[in-house]
Amino acid sequence: MKRGKQVLFGILAAACVVVILTFPVSPTTPGDVPLRDSDWIEEMYTPFDSLATDPDDYLWPTDASIRMSSGFAEYRRTHFHAGIDISTNGQRGYRVYASRDGYISRVYISPYGYGKMLHVTHSDGFITAYAHLQKFSDSIEEFARTVQYANEQYPIDTTLDTQLLPLRKGDVIAYTGDTGIGAPHLHFEVRDKMFNPINPLRFPGITDRIQDNIPPELQRIGFIPLNHRSRVNHDVRPWNGSVSRLSSNRYRSTKAIHLDGTIGMLIKGSDRVNSSYHRNGIYQLELYLNDSLIYRSRLDQISANESRQIALFYDWPSVLGGEGRFQKLFVEKGNRLPLYNRQPEGFGIIDTRTIAEGRHRLRVVATDIQGNRSELDVPVTCSRIPVIALRKDHDTLFVNTDTTDAIKTITVSTRRMSEAAWSNRIYTISDLQHTQGGYVLPMLSLANEDIKVVATNTHDVSSDPKFIMPLNSAGTRGALTIEKEIIRNYLAVRLSSPHPFTKHPVVSIEDDRQRHAVETFSVNDRIAVGTFPLSLLTGDDLRIFAEAQVSGTLTTTSDRLRLYQVTPAEGRTIALDDSTLVVMFAPETVYDTLYLQITRDEEGYSLLPKDVLLKNGVWVRHRIPENLRASHAGLFIRDDGERRLIGKWNPRDTTYLEGESTRLLGDLSVVEDTVPPSMSSLRVSATQSRLRFSFRISDDGAGVRPNGFRITAGGELFIAEYDPYKRLIHFEGMHGLPGGTHHLVIQAEDRLGNTTELTRSFSIPRR
Repeated sequence: MKRGKQVLFGILAAACVVVILTFPVSPTTPGDVPLRDSDWIEEMYTPFDSLATDPDDYLWPTDASIRMSSGFAEYRRTHFHAGIDISTNGQRGYRVYASRDGYISRVYISPYGYGKMLHVTHSDGFITAYAHLQKFSDSIEEFARTVQYANEQYPIDTTLDTQLLPLRKGDVIAYTGDTGIGAPHLHFEVRDKMFNPINPLRFPGITDRIQDNIPPELQRIGFIPLNHRSRVNHDVRPWNGSVSRLSSNRYRSTKAIHLDGTIGMLIKGSDRVNSSYHRNGIYQLELYLNDSLIYRSRLDQISANESRQIALFYDWPSVLGGEGRFQKLFVEKGNRLPLYNRQPEGFGIIDTRTIAEGRHRLRVVATDIQGNRSELDVPVTCSRIPVIALRKDHDTLFVNTDTTDAIKTITVSTRRMSEAAWSNRIYTISDLQHTQGGYVLPMLSLANEDIKVVATNTHDVSSDPKFIMPLNSAGTRGALTIEKEIIRNYLAVRLSSPHPFTKHPVVSIEDDRQRHAVETFSVNDRIAVGTFPLSLLTGDDLRIFAEAQVSGTLTTTSDRLRLYQVTPAEGRTIALDDSTLVVMFAPETVYDTLYLQITRDEEGYSLLPKDVLLKNGVWVRHRIPENLRASHAGLFIRDDGERRLIGKWNPRDTTYLEGESTRLLGDLSVVEDTVPPSMSSLRVSATQSRLRFSFRISDDGAGVRPNGFRITAGGELFIAEYDPYKRLIHFEGMHGLPGGTHHLVIQAEDRLGNTTELTRSFSIPRR
């Protein structure tokens, strides 16, 4: 059973409307006060105001190739890519050079992530980093092995002082490999004194080695309604569409786009360099409205403390929904990335109410660090959706509108009960008689006919349709269905029926204090949609009531929704099912007010929505089910498709499991795991001085503990390399064992303490 799935619906209608905003004097997030002068902007940007290093002093760090396979600040699931990747032709063992004079300041070895990595600190405090190494140079390798055996484990992370391992620019410090995650390549970083990643392509010795005359490629665009009164192409949900390529660096949107309200724009694109098919992120993106710059981002540097905010830089619902990596062309609330030239939250947001109604031009300019440039033209129409009222008086039809001067035509569509298609008649507004009751439509044969009326304004933006349906419309009594979806900070309610509405639906939401009327609009004769701002609600329990006349019969339905409001300032603690589950949000856990849903099924609980980035971790406490052995139970969370252990049994608290989700919400479950890791394919060989062995290891439950190995023979400890992605452990090196028969003893442990042992005899030739 798939859990945590929210109802998604497409509210597609005819034309769309709305607008876009010229660059405001003080851009804001809707409902907030201007933040341009806030102190945090200076605090955030000041460390990056100058490049306090000699940019000409950096050497290309390897003889593997001069091909870049991945760019700076490129998308990674949990962070920005902090450096560049250099191709090693799928091979290991190329030399890695110190990019500048300095000293080895950090030696890091892990089965995960960076794998084997070195940091070199330079005289100005800047650091260069080299990762995924196969091995270090001899002196560094000897140092690393000494630390590993002193700690009796494979992973190490140790810092060194200036005197221990000094080096000169161009010295060989390591050899390229594939340790950690990924195929063979060299990962190279430059970091400043505060450990903030700096784009290596800002240094001539690096960027001059890369050939690049290929402009960025733009693939799709998107728009997000940012509040409940905003729509894109008549839809209350986000929209995205394709673009057409006019030349090597010119693009144009392929769809008519109408915006109404407060809107954020998205762009999906990529960039690559010569001799590489790998697609990177785009160095600089600008958004212009009628040739006025309203947004700019540039990937020169990243804050080390805020790299996780990649989930604010990209549109996370699109990423998690499988639609791709759409970058936001506006600054999201809580965004503290130093990428926007000191512009505050709300920078780039389009507000159609602040500019003249009509046609406007959005232009996206994408530029790489070599100056190659692409442009995308996006014509948009900015106009309110016309609002009309329809009334039938005997055989006369009256239409009223709140924007009389802007209405150009009125389309009246009719159909008989036995027909599926509508017959349309279009009237020019100037040709219609206007009375106190409204515009009078010419006499029609209205008996027993369905009637639909749509008004179109001078910008070719259509109103939502209005209907008059005879009480004896075709069809029998049908059910009224409610579907609901939380979109950012508002609730969207979709009402549908298998038969036509003969009276427009009425929707209300009741909280702990009052009942709120929800304004709805028709999508067609069987679907209506309403939106409501969640900020107006009081309490956790919401009741949704809907009433409509379906095929002449009054039909009602209701639904319930429990939402827990969590604010950045106060946080919140939530206990469910007699404290079976306790979820604790400390203050400053979220960037913006979170409207949390918690659902339960046979597998556990789901914390929704899953596409909201947490500023700090949320603490979870879960009672251990009585049918599970507490000492072998683990608390797991699945976020972004990956299941991770976040809590295990503590002998000081035998009733509960506790853990922290540090990045996203997701699905929680308590699982018992009594099965130890499985080991297979053990091979051992030895000479008088060298020992070699390898074996496979896997654990489908809690996972293998990275430090949970102890491998001995004849009382001697051997530190083997562990590759969790290949599920392989291997060792090749010197030994001090005497000739004769020995037993290789391998002890392994998973993350929940289940242990296993494997023994194999081997012989060493006698001298």
